Amino acid sequence: MQKTIYIVTGLAGAGRSTVLKSFEDREFYCLDNLNIDLLRYSLELIRQGKLRGKGYAFGFLQSQGKPRIDRRLRK
Repeated sequence: MQKTIYIVTGLAGAGRSTVLKSFEDREFYCLDNLNIDLLRYSLELIRQGKLRGKGYAFGFLQSQGKPRIDRRLRK
């Protein structure tokens, strides 16, 4: 069964943690303030079935930047 992965970004105080709490209430596995260097490792854990949930949501500070996240996902 394919699961959905959401990446939530925003500046401090923009409501990122509130959005992730909403995902948690729906039984998603969530990590907030995730260091983008751990993104690939987290995705590998999902692929191996070691992180369980109806879906996944990762929170990043906007200052870490979407282009940098995109580059990490392509590797």
